[in-house]
Amino acid sequence: MASNGNAYYLQKRVPKDLAAEYPRPIIKRYLHTDYAEAKRKLSVELVRLEQEFTEKRRWRDAKPLSVLSDMEVERLTAIWLHDTLSEDEEVRRDGKGDGEVFATVKAQVEAAGGVCLWSEEDTRRDGGGLTEREYRQMEQGFAIVGEAEKTALARGRTAIVEDEVDDLLEREGVKLDRDSEAYRRLSFAVLKASVRATELMLKRHQGDPMDTPPAPGRFRVPGVPLEADAEGEPFSVIFERWKLERRPPAKTASDFWAYVRRFIELHGDLRIKAITKAHVVTFKAAMLQYPARPSAKLAKLTVPKLLESIGDDPTIPRLSPRTVRDKALGAIGAILGWGVSNGYRDDNPASGVTVAMAEVQDDPRLPYDIEDLKAIFKFPIFTSGDRPKGGAGEAAKWLPLLGLFTGARLEEMGQCLVADCKEEAGVPYLDLRVIEQGKSLKRNSSRRMVPVHPELIRCGFLAYVAERRKAGDERLFPDLRSERAELTAAWSQWWGRYARKHGIKDKRKVFHSLRHTFKDACRAAGIEEAIYDALQGHRSNSVGRTYGLGYPLPMLAEAMARVRYEGLGLSPLHQQ
Repeated sequence: MASNGNAYYLQKRVPKDLAAEYPRPIIKRYLHTDYAEAKRKLSVELVRLEQEFTEKRRWRDAKPLSVLSDMEVERLTAIWLHDTLSEDEEVRRDGKGDGEVFATVKAQVEAAGGVCLWSEEDTRRDGGGLTEREYRQMEQGFAIVGEAEKTALARGRTAIVEDEVDDLLEREGVKLDRDSEAYRRLSFAVLKASVRATELMLKRHQGDPMDTPPAPGRFRVPGVPLEADAEGEPFSVIFERWKLERRPPAKTASDFWAYVRRFIELHGDLRIKAITKAHVVTFKAAMLQYPARPSAKLAKLTVPKLLESIGDDPTIPRLSPRTVRDKALGAIGAILGWGVSNGYRDDNPASGVTVAMAEVQDDPRLPYDIEDLKAIFKFPIFTSGDRPKGGAGEAAKWLPLLGLFTGARLEEMGQCLVADCKEEAGVPYLDLRVIEQGKSLKRNSSRRMVPVHPELIRCGFLAYVAERRKAGDERLFPDLRSERAELTAAWSQWWGRYARKHGIKDKRKVFHSLRHTFKDACRAAGIEEAIYDALQGHRSNSVGRTYGLGYPLPMLAEAMARVRYEGLGLSPLHQQ
C-alpha cells in the first residue's frame, strides 16, 4: 500500500505474462484517504486484482467460439441496441460537452485576432441538454451514417459495424472466431439493429418520445449454453438445472436467483469450472457492502454500479453478516455443491468461505410491547378507516389484527383464500394445510389449522369473510399485489414505512414482531410450549411430537382463547 500524502493506493506490478494486456507496467488502485479504511479495503482489492489477472489469462488463452445459438445472437443484439439508445438519451439529457470546448476555442481565436464561424448562441447551454451546434452536428451525422448503413445493409456488407461487434463481444465476455459463420450472423443482426437505432434517434431528433428498449439479462440464456468447452456450463445454466431438479418453493427460488444474479453481475456468467474461491470471497465482500433495503432506483443497477453509486455512505444500512453468511453464501454454495454432486466440477469453491461474527442473534427483531400495541391500534387505518394505496385495501386493517391474534407469518395470512376460512365442530379456523394456486408454506410443520380468536370475531372478521365470499372473491385480500414471489413483499415494506410515520420508530420492531408478541402472550397465559408451537407452525424439537395427527381443533381453540393483551382495549373496533 502506498500514499501520495492525500490518499492511499494499492500498487502492484503487472505479471510479465500479462504485460501486453495493460498499458502500463504498474497498476494503481485508489483505496481511501483514511488509513484504517484503506487497510481494510486492501485485502479485498488484492483479491479482485488477482481475479482480474485470472480473467485476463482466461480470456487470452480461451479458444474462440465458432457457434452461437439464435437466442444468443438475439440477446447480444438487444444489448447493443439498448446500450446505443441509452447513450443517445444520456447525450440529449446532459449534452456532449462540446459547447464548453468550442467556447474556449472561440475565445482563443478571437484573442489572436481571428474570426470564428460560430456564434455564442451556437455554444450556449441553458439548463442542460444539447447546444445548437451539437444538435445540428448530430442531425448531419444521422443523415450521413443512416445512408451509409442502409447501403451496407442492402448489399450485406457488415464491415461497417465490425468494430461495434468486437466491442460488444469484449464487454459481454464472449470470444468469437471472426472467421466463423456465427460472427457474420451476429454482425448482420447488429447492422440491422444499427439501421433501426438511427431511425429511432432521428425521430427523437424531431421531438418524438421514443423509449429505449429494456436491457436483456447480462448473462447467457438459461438452458441454451454456448458451445461446450473444458470449463463446463455457465453458472446460470447450472442454476436452472438445480431448480429443475430440486423444485424449490417459489420464494426460495426467487431468493436464490437474486444472489445468483448478483454473483453474475459481479463476475460475469462464468462457466462452473472457472469459478474460484477468490470469486466467492469477492462476492462475500460485495454483499457485506450491499444495502439492506435498496431503493427502486438502486435495485435496477448492477452490483458494481450500485456499490460505486453508494460508496462508503455510513447512513445506508447494509446486509447483515448473518444474511450474507446464511442467504448469499448459502445460495451460491448450495448451487455449486449441487454441481459437485452431479459431476460438473470436483470441488466446491464456496466451501469454508464464511462471515466471522462475534455473536449471532437468532432473530434481531423485537416484539411489540403493550405501549406499541396501543399506538398501533390508534393508527388512522383503525380509527378513521384510512386505506392508503400501499396498504392494499382491507389488508391494512386485518393483517395486523390477524398477526396479533394468530401469531401466523405475514405471507401465510396474505395468501389465504376465502375457502381457507372454515368451521369444524363449531370452531371457526383458518386452514393453512393446503398448498395450491400459488400458495407456499415455509416448511411441512407450517401446515396447520389456526382457530379464529374470539377477539377477531368481535372485531368482525367472520363478517368480513362473508362479504368476500358474497362478492365472489377468491383471495381473502384481493387487493394485495407484488412483483416478487412473495405476495406480501410490497405490503411488508409499506407497513414498515407507515408504522414509523405514526410513531413506531425502532427499526427492530417490524410486522414479524407481532409473531414474537403472540408467543410472549402464549407464555404469559400458561399455554404449553408444544401447543403454541402447533398454533404458530414452529418445527418441534421432539421426535415424539411429530407422531399422530396433532392436537384436536377444540383443544387449540381453548388455548387460543386464553391469549390476552392486558391493557389493550379494542372495543372501538368491535362490530355492533
